[in-house]
Amino acid sequence: MIHVLKEKGFSGTELVVLMALVGLLFAVIVPEFMNAIDIAKQKKTMKDMNQWGTALEAYFVDYSFYPFLQGPVAPGVFLYDMIKEQKYMKDPPYLDGWNNYYRYEPGGISMWTTGAYTITSTGKGGVEDAMPLVNFRCFQCDIKMINGKFFTRPVGSQIDQSTGLECPYPECAMPMNSNTDKEGL
Repeated sequence: MIHVLKEKGFSGTELVVLMALVGLLFAVIVPEFMNAIDIAKQKKTMKDMNQWGTALEAYFVDYSFYPFLQGPVAPGVFLYDMIKEQKYMKDPPYLDGWNNYYRYEPGGISMWTTGAYTITSTGKGGVEDAMPLVNFRCFQCDIKMINGKFFTRPVGSQIDQSTGLECPYPECAMPMNSNTDKEGL
């Protein structure tokens, strides 16, 4: 009687094909997952900036001017502490989605002429843009709110450039009056 021994396990070729398929799957899924995380960070940032805008508008209603102190928004800094103590916000956010401080800039030349303000998030890059784009498709670009309205904001599908601090894409800027101008993310 002849017994045929059956080998258990995978052949070398089968293992190589399986590893190639798993590698291909990771190559497709991981960048999309990272993109989704950055989109969530942008949305969190924009939500926080809207909260700051609402609090600053309430402050303006009470005092007829916006706070006249420029700088980062953080615990221990006058603007943050004053907004919290006067209960315009219970727990004011001070870090954007990428853990960078929001920046507040008043408009006007004195406390009594402060009729405007700007809140800025420096985005994923953490460096303020020299010439901010109105609409952009890059996580590196600044998000700016002026008087409760977004002046620069992400629009459409986003492109990630995780190695540079400045937006490397010339196609990132979009015309102001395009169809994508109506809504942010």
